[in-house]
Amino acid sequence: MRQNKGIIFILSSPSGGGKSSIARYLVKNCDNLHLSISVTTREKRDNEEDGKDYYYIDHETYKQMLKEDKLLESAQVYDNFYGTPKDFVMDHLNNGHNVLFDIDPQGAKSISKLHTEFSVVTIFILPPSLEELEKRMTMRGDKMEIIQKRMLKARKYASFFKDYDYLVINDDFGRTCQDILSIIKAEKLKVKNQDPAKVIPSYGL
Repeated sequence: MRQNKGIIFILSSPSGGGKSSIARYLVKNCDNLHLSISVTTREKRDNEEDGKDYYYIDHETYKQMLKEDKLLESAQVYDNFYGTPKDFVMDHLNNGHNVLFDIDPQGAKSISKLHTEFSVVTIFILPPSLEELEKRMTMRGDKMEIIQKRMLKARKYASFFKDYDYLVINDDFGRTCQDILSIIKAEKLKVKNQDPAKVIPSYGL
């Protein structure tokens, strides 16, 4: 059993798969779960908020963060860079708080390899079809050239689900969220994730 360490939960999906909305719901409805907000060099969409969805920075600032070792992981997705600020995440994990990541498979693999002292649970989310994926990207206001580029890569991207612990099909938002909440609750109850100091004190374990 591990001593007072948080669990890393990772959500990944093709762009438009719904993981950002799901992540916000999970943090709001799950005790002791904190969302890690990534930095990115991509442009902010009209419906997004700096500091809530991402921290939007320029390429030079991103390079400086890499140079100063301020990122837990870094990944290039299409033509932009995404990274996870280190201090926020490590402080929470070392104090027994669980952290939720909304990142791509490249970032998920980096975190799983680099931080073996923590339990890492990976969850891949897929929309019910490629047609539905294109519809969602259109509805959220993505530019047509960006949609076309992402649709070309979506099928290949979806194949990464085989590297994850869980696969959830997001055909109904409410049901998808409840399924993932069930996964989180089950992982918390695993013996390896229990704090020895909190295991029924009268047993003297």
